[in-house]
Amino acid sequence: MSTARDWHRVARVRVGSAPALEGQGDWFERALVPAVEHPLARPHAAQLLRHAALRALHSTVVLEVEIVNPVALAIAQGRSAFLPSVASRRTAMQLYCDEAYHAVLAQELCLRLGDAPRRPPAFQTRLEAMEQTRLLRFLFTVVTETCLTDTLKALSRSTSVHPAMREFAADHFKDEARHCALFSGYLAECWPQLTSSERAWARGLLPSLIDAFLRPDVDALRDDLRSVGLSEGEASTVLAESYPSSVVTAAITRASRSTLSCLQRVDSKGT
Repeated sequence: MSTARDWHRVARVRVGSAPALEGQGDWFERALVPAVEHPLARPHAAQLLRHAALRALHSTVVLEVEIVNPVALAIAQGRSAFLPSVASRRTAMQLYCDEAYHAVLAQELCLRLGDAPRRPPAFQTRLEAMEQTRLLRFLFTVVTETCLTDTLKALSRSTSVHPAMREFAADHFKDEARHCALFSGYLAECWPQLTSSERAWARGLLPSLIDAFLRPDVDALRDDLRSVGLSEGEASTVLAESYPSSVVTAAITRASRSTLSCLQRVDSKGT
């Protein structure tokens, strides 16, 4: 895990810069949007990938500003679901700055590409449908910070993705790799402070939180498909054939491995 002092040397808000829009390429990685390869959607692939980029950027702003940063601020101020150490309070405030900077870059790209989606990200709606507690918000943030890097890695390494999006993802990934370690550490610090009933509740809740964050936003995808001219029936066909339940479940399982490993490590140590 990076130390608090390392942050002044490696944090992207201190050493990064805003990506330029020059260059050519898709605005999003095709492999992350299976619908664009469907015969009914393929003629509209460029538009759909642009929509996907806008949704991803908008989701980044919402995630960082409305979900992650309130949790980071609570840790930094010592009023989270657990009593954090001084070191954790210090790194949480640094993380707060990181996430705000990611939101700045994401919004900047979003505004240059077009209007942000009006529909809130599905993960936000799903989270808000759950009973709100400090522990639930903390655990959901642990999920987001330990699952997010696979998408960023795919975007940053794709040679077909526009350089601006690739640069944004690469810069974000460098910080999120550190954040994954930080939130793993926060969970390890939190776990022994929970009661046995709270730990049992958290174990049972985690699959729902993972699903809420990682399950595809089918309603937003349907909006994208309708916006490029597909009928309701055609959009339903594309979605059913591009996102079969077995494939979606397998993708969620892969993306959540680091989160589940993190929980297993802290749980195996007991209290």
